[in-house]
Parts: sequence; structure tokens; C-alpha cells
Amino acid sequence: MTTTASWTSPLSGFLDRADPYRRSPTEFKPPRSALQLAVLRNAPAEPEGFTLAVFSSDGHTPDGEKRYAVDNQGIVRVLQDGDVNTLQSLVGTVLELPVTDAFRNTWVLRYQRTSQPIERILIPKTTLPATPATNYEDEFAETSVQAFNYEERQLRNPVHGVEVLPQSLWELTGSVLEARKVEGGEDLAVLSYVRGLLGNVF
Repeated sequence: MTTTASWTSPLSGFLDRADPYRRSPTEFKPPRSALQLAVLRNAPAEPEGFTLAVFSSDGHTPDGEKRYAVDNQGIVRVLQDGDVNTLQSLVGTVLELPVTDAFRNTWVLRYQRTSQPIERILIPKTTLPATPATNYEDEFAETSVQAFNYEERQLRNPVHGVEVLPQSLWELTGSVLEARKVEGGEDLAVLSYVRGLLGNVF
């Protein structure tokens, strides 16, 4: 089976297409109930890494009117409607994938080196309450990918007969990792606020 491919997705570039946040970053105060998606990284050099979060409100606009993305550096952007639809479609498909037997529902790709990073995709099971649960698994559905590669989909071990990383998960992971390609200084205040909303996920 040929598993080497060149990654592509209609979601690619979604942060570049997004509009800048017009308010001051200090005004970005979404409620916890507005969290739609969180992407984290677990790696030896970054055990509690943050990649991306998507919210349905900034704390000022009506819930659901826009979608706001916070990247690895704490930069806030307003997503385009078309990209929101694509993102929601991919997330919905990922939620339908079989559950692996691995810790944190991890799909492990074939790789040559040890200690490869794990990209954790967390999707709220329902509207989140203001106070985080003690056990984050009560609040989030989690799907993770270890050793993600833009040119390789072969799994180290099959998952319920599936031998390659599913297309939807490959696309979603590759797209959200674009949030780590942003250059510039971190907005520590925004990152701290978002981490506080995530709760006990680290």
C-alpha cells in the first residue's frame, strides 16, 4: 500500500485568510462556554504546549456570530465563514472515527525516531460551564496524533483495521499546526487567559 502523499486541505491557510482582531487583545475575554476547539502539544521539550483555540464569541459579540482563533503566539484572528464551515465539517468527521486503544485516543504514525510529539485535539462534548471539571475527559472528546507528518500517513499499528491516518484527521491536524508557524512575540496575557479557560487539560 502506498501511503506517502503530499498533504493538502481546503482549510490550509485559514489563519492567513482570517481578518485581524479589531479590538485590543486585552479586550478579548470570551466566556468558557464559547470554546469550540482546543489543540495542544505534548512533547518532551514542551509537555504542556498550546497550539490553537477557537471560540464562538470574544465576550462582546453575540455568541455564534463570528469565530475567533487564538494561535500559538496568542494572536487573535476572526475566521472567514467558509473556513469555519470547513473546520466544523472536519471536526465532525473526526468525532466519528473509531476510538483507539491508546492513551488519549492517540493515532500513532510510523516513525524512525523516538519521543515524537503528540498533537491533542480537544472538542467540547457540550457547552462548557464556567468552572472546569476536575477530570477534563468529562468535558472534552479527545483525538490525538503522534508523529504527525505532512508526507506520511502509515500508522505504526492498525486501528480496528485502519492502516493509515484517516483523511479528515490528517487534514485537520495539518491545518491546525499552521498556528505554530506564526512569527513574532507572544501575547502572554491572551495565552494566560485562554489557558485558564481550558481547565485541567494539561
